Amino acid sequence: MMKKLTDTAVARWYRAVRRFSASHIAFSLISSGILILLLMALMFQTYLKNAYYQYLLDETTRTGRMILDAAAANLNGSFREALLAGAVAATDTDLQTVAERVCTGDGVTVQDRLALGTKLRDVTNYGAYFAAATVFTEDGLLMEYGRYWGDSGYRTAWREAELPVMERLYQDVMSHTDSGGTVYRAEPQAYRHPAYPEMRLVHLAFPLVGGKVRIRDADAMVILTFRLDRLVQNSGLAGGRQESILEYITDARGNLIFHNGGDCQVDETLLQLHAKPLNYFGWTLHTGLDARRIEARVNEMYAQAGVVYFVLLVLAVLVWQLSIRRILEPARAIRNAMERIGGGAFDSRIAVRGKHELWQLAEQYNRMVAALERQR
Repeated sequence: MMKKLTDTAVARWYRAVRRFSASHIAFSLISSGILILLLMALMFQTYLKNAYYQYLLDETTRTGRMILDAAAANLNGSFREALLAGAVAATDTDLQTVAERVCTGDGVTVQDRLALGTKLRDVTNYGAYFAAATVFTEDGLLMEYGRYWGDSGYRTAWREAELPVMERLYQDVMSHTDSGGTVYRAEPQAYRHPAYPEMRLVHLAFPLVGGKVRIRDADAMVILTFRLDRLVQNSGLAGGRQESILEYITDARGNLIFHNGGDCQVDETLLQLHAKPLNYFGWTLHTGLDARRIEARVNEMYAQAGVVYFVLLVLAVLVWQLSIRRILEPARAIRNAMERIGGGAFDSRIAVRGKHELWQLAEQYNRMVAALERQR
């Protein structure tokens, strides 16, 4: 029943529109023009949307490549400096001597402990991105100096839950002192300090050799903890400057170590752009594209353009309506004049105010009326 009523109402509305259109040429012209403009706008807007989306993809891809190359070079340089600083600390005779004296506990004094703390502080000051320096022996944690968390509720970066990580690093470093190859080790998982969750901390472990002749004679380990987030920030990665680009670092197993994308996530929806292996730790630097953000940006601009086009369309219709009214003015004048002649006013004339075809028709009408009046 409701469908029948609706169909009937639609049919009545359609017939009324057709009757109005048949008797008003301006309506037909305006409605046809609006339809043509809407179709052209739809095709043009769709083309622009797709073209702009592809342009953003291409430009973002090119930018991502440039960012990746520059950032990889900067990160490699920073990692090299960190390793050199670790090597200097590992061969520091004074650090090894005072650490050994504090470790044995024989006749150790407060001055010895202060001296060890001072040495660790000096090691931490090797670079602005170093957060802590730690000495670890087979008996456990000997001492740590932290640049940031000395006044926090956690005086060290190593809580009881993290001590197994240190023990594993110690066993790994000491087992490679006889290999003759690389003896430093990096803990791949970026650690978050409970008092400073915004930091991403990475630990580099070295055998504390000091003045000993052979590396295998080392019985302690020095750990330098550096801020990966600070290194990444200083490397030239886009971060907030390119909101649709996400840079992230993975270890040798492909596990995610760090990303600077804020709320952007590394998942299957991320379009992989480029990957560049770093020179150290087996890490790889990646750039990915969050195509959803680009699409959302394009859709937003598309919606804004639609609003602007609608306003322009309304203005165009108004101008068109005025123009058509002026064009059809002679036709209305002829109709009114013919109605007056029908009433017996044979001296009725049309004031011609133009030269186009319809005004020419009005002028011809005046000549015809004048001829009829002479024949009378």
